[in-house]
Amino acid sequence: GQYISTRADVVPDPYIERLRTLQDSVPAKPLSVTVDTILQELRLTALDEAFSRFDLVPLATASIAQVHRATLLHACDGVPAGAEVVVKVQHANVGRKVLQDLRDLRLLIHTIGRFEPDYDFSAIIDEARHPDSSPFFACALLLLLWSREVPKELDFINECRNMVEIEKAIDDHNAKFAGVPALHIDCGFPRAIDSLCSERVMVMTYIDGFKLTDKDGMAVSGVNLQSVVLNIIKAYAFQIYVIGFWNSDPHPGNFLVGKSQSGAHIPYLLDFGLTKRATTQEVMALSRVLISAKNADFTTLISAMQDLGLGYFAAENPERVMKTIQFIFRRTSSKQETRLEVEKRREEMLAEGANSKKPRTKKETEEVRKATDAIPGVLIFFSRVIALLRGLSVTLEVPIDYLDVMVPYATLFLDERFRGAKFGLLEVAPVQPPTSTLEDRIATILKTSIDLGHAIGAQVVVYRHGQLLVDVSGGVMGKFDPRPVQKDSLFPVFSCTKAITAAVILHLVKWGKIDVDEPVTTYWPEFIANLPPDSDGYAWKKQITIRHILSHTSGLSKAGSEVLGTNPFAITEWDTMVGLMESAVPEHAPGAASAYHFLSFGWLLGRIAERATGRAFKDLAKEILDASGVEAFGFVGIPNGVESRLASVYWDAAELEDIIRFGTSRLASASIVRPPSSRPMVELDSVSPFAPAAGPGTAAAEAAVLPSDATGVPTATAAVSRLGLNPMIANPTFFNQLNVRRSVIPAASGNFSATGLARFYNSVLASLDAANASAEKPPLYDPVALGAAAAPSSTRGFALGFHRYLFRPRPADPTHGGL
Repeated sequence: GQYISTRADVVPDPYIERLRTLQDSVPAKPLSVTVDTILQELRLTALDEAFSRFDLVPLATASIAQVHRATLLHACDGVPAGAEVVVKVQHANVGRKVLQDLRDLRLLIHTIGRFEPDYDFSAIIDEARHPDSSPFFACALLLLLWSREVPKELDFINECRNMVEIEKAIDDHNAKFAGVPALHIDCGFPRAIDSLCSERVMVMTYIDGFKLTDKDGMAVSGVNLQSVVLNIIKAYAFQIYVIGFWNSDPHPGNFLVGKSQSGAHIPYLLDFGLTKRATTQEVMALSRVLISAKNADFTTLISAMQDLGLGYFAAENPERVMKTIQFIFRRTSSKQETRLEVEKRREEMLAEGANSKKPRTKKETEEVRKATDAIPGVLIFFSRVIALLRGLSVTLEVPIDYLDVMVPYATLFLDERFRGAKFGLLEVAPVQPPTSTLEDRIATILKTSIDLGHAIGAQVVVYRHGQLLVDVSGGVMGKFDPRPVQKDSLFPVFSCTKAITAAVILHLVKWGKIDVDEPVTTYWPEFIANLPPDSDGYAWKKQITIRHILSHTSGLSKAGSEVLGTNPFAITEWDTMVGLMESAVPEHAPGAASAYHFLSFGWLLGRIAERATGRAFKDLAKEILDASGVEAFGFVGIPNGVESRLASVYWDAAELEDIIRFGTSRLASASIVRPPSSRPMVELDSVSPFAPAAGPGTAAAEAAVLPSDATGVPTATAAVSRLGLNPMIANPTFFNQLNVRRSVIPAASGNFSATGLARFYNSVLASLDAANASAEKPPLYDPVALGAAAAPSSTRGFALGFHRYLFRPRPADPTHGGL
């Protein structure tokens, strides 16, 4: 009843009002019984031995205990004589009654199981877990977990210890982060008087304050309710994500709003009977789930859910799990809006279930049963707390962005715990000696780079004349994903995807399907269908050849940007983007200028390949990759089943600042001299396929690339405006998102391991080497055409998809050279 009374976000107001009395206004027990309990527990013969005044009418009465105000007669445990206190007295025989209720519920479940075998969960109650995925199973599991924890709530000595532990932890934390508003917590606690505490009686200092539900009284006194609720949420974020020990019953009756020593109104936290202590591994997993929701990081989500024993559900439908978590931690709104949101989400889930509903095989059913069996008890209490806190915010109509408030605490915990787990496979003694001296040197350099904070994880693979010289993997899969990078870990490779797209075109050139000097309209008549025939754009577009696109001289470098500027997720919609290519107007005559076709390169060439062959581009790309020996080491548009192999990428804020300030000419030298402590990692901020898209110039869009500061550094929006892009698309972390990685974006959505990418490039080079050709293994590309395609124009700088050059890196001039 207490729980339901707090859920104003989902329960109608009449029920809330009726059940709210269970928080602190149930009928009081007979005074004589209460006094007898106090005398017996504190070993007194009369109340006036300890109290100069004792109010006979209780301040509050709840299901387990009632609270009386009193005045301390003598100084006790550092609390002076005459101090106002409260005496919390457990109801007589309540422990026996609660345990009897639990036994009755057990009997009820056994009885239901006898008459309805499909709902037989007696095994759970007997602690031999019988897994199932029905709501009734969840109730039975909750009952089991609750029956283990309730006896702890009946021991007030234990409650006293809990309160002292949490108060001290918050005090120590505040001393450390006094100047950090996002981490500092303004809250208070009553002081327990140890010598007047027993298993059934607890005496604490009196807090003069408002009930949290007394909105009118607080308004008259000028209480900043937003600040009060915010600090309650921060206090619980600290308990859950930093110390892994929290009060599991945050209903309004367990808070008061009083003044601190400074005179500010703050929340006081009461009642620490029902608590839950999580293991370090559980806190790490819960923290990583939260951060993955903030950053739409499916890789970290799947890994964290596996650590919680829920990997099956995350792998089966990661999008649904991500969407659910983001919904749970969404910003709170009014009661009416919240109820509409809940109803909408319920309808979405029903629709998702109907669309995906198919008969499970016997094996799949067993997997579900095993997965449900693995639900950890900590998750039940964690979910209860989050739901109660949301209900609290909605009841008081205080908007709170839970992700923004809680993520700093999860980040703090993980930053401290992950310091030792960073080298991955580089920490493991190699099973065999290095392939070459070069490999040994590369491994040393990689480990140093990770140690200095210049990289989280990486793979390095080197072929020379078809011979494998280096194959090294090191570091971890993500900033908050401690799994080691493996040989088959898949990274977003961004514009390297253009090489696969160019290879598809050059492969079709070899087989006579395409001529690079033919106009695009030869293969794709709709390419000009949407432009007025008498316009310059029509005339220019009609002259565009495939060569112009391969060499980035078609004039269509910004094609599609008018939509991507406001809806970055249109990038995942093939038909939409192809249609935009058909409607695009060239900025200049073909060949007149050169401008990097950041994204349009892929859709233009991909659609030409489709029209020339009648096959989907994704199939054409896979055919090239398979023929190149890439196998499962790389994809353009990942298939199902590889999600656990996905690594995440992050911006290095220092390098990004250097790019915006000085351009790429300063990147290498600036990166080398900058100390590691000033190189924070910047993650995608509040961007997900389920959140509203942030357009250019918005705070969310700019935070997605580079936080604003007072140094005069231009914003990321200005830095990428030359490309006409939404800053989220210009941010590499945008491509961590699962729906982006699953999409076919021929200029950007490649996900490869270094092995896969190196094998692909090795196959391209092999076609230039006549010595490698044979009847059994003919080259994939015509050597003459490929050689010409890899030679850059003397005036434009771009070759036809590839650029072959001698590898002579100059630290002051890193380039984007393809091959």
